[in-house]
Amino acid sequence: MRRMRNMVEILKLCRTKVSSDRELAARIDCSLSTVRNYMASNNALSAQDIPRDRALLISFEFKISQYNVLISYHNTYYWKDKDKYPIIGQGYYIAKEFLSDEELFKELEANYFITGTYRLQEILDEKKTEFMDVFTSTRINEIATSRYIECAPIKINEVILICQRLNMRFGEIWAVVPYDIFNDTRSVDVAHTLQNYIQLQDEIQTNFKDFDVEITEPEKKYLQEQLRVYRKLVDKGE
Repeated sequence: MRRMRNMVEILKLCRTKVSSDRELAARIDCSLSTVRNYMASNNALSAQDIPRDRALLISFEFKISQYNVLISYHNTYYWKDKDKYPIIGQGYYIAKEFLSDEELFKELEANYFITGTYRLQEILDEKKTEFMDVFTSTRINEIATSRYIECAPIKINEVILICQRLNMRFGEIWAVVPYDIFNDTRSVDVAHTLQNYIQLQDEIQTNFKDFDVEITEPEKKYLQEQLRVYRKLVDKGE
C-alpha cells in the first residue's frame, strides 16, 4: 500500500494483534459494539468518527509511531484539529538521530514512502496551473490525492520543486509513511532528515527528463518555433 492508511484501516491492523474484538475494545477504551461497527465499516466514512484521544491511545497501546497515527488522523478526508497537527521539528517530532544522505535514500527506497497531505491537496487544487510547466495535469492530480489514492512513487525532485515554489517546509505539506507501521522506529528521523535535506538544496533547475511533462507534438513544434525566435534575437544582440 503506497498511501496513508486511515484510522479504521490502522484499527483493523491492530485487530490482528489481539485475540478478540473484546480485547481490542478494552485496550482502546471503547465499547464492544463500537469496535464491531469499526470492523464492519466502510473505512472512509467511519474513520472520521475516531476521536483524537483514541488515536493517541491506539498509538500507545500498539507501539505505533505517534507521528504516523496522527498524520493519518489529521488527513482523513478533512483537516481535523489542525492547530494540533504534528509539525516536524517541534515537540515529539524532532529527530532522535539524523541520517546521512545515503541512509535517507535507502530508507525511502526500502521502508518508507512520501505522500501529500490534505493541505497540499488544497494548495494544488488552487494553484495547479503554476506547476503545469513541469507536471502534466494528471501528475498534479496524482500528487494532490496521494494521501488516499495510490500512485506512482513521488520523487525527491518533485518534492523539492514543490516545496521551493511554495516556499514551504516538507512537514507542512508532505508526510513520510512506513510500509510496516508496527516495525517502524524511524519515521520522524526520516521526515526530519528529509526536511533538512530539502532546505539545503539550491533552487532546483528544471530538467524535463526528471519530470512528467509529456510534451505533445503540437507543444513541441510551438516551443521549437519560440526557441528559433529567441535565438534569432540573441544572435542580433537584442
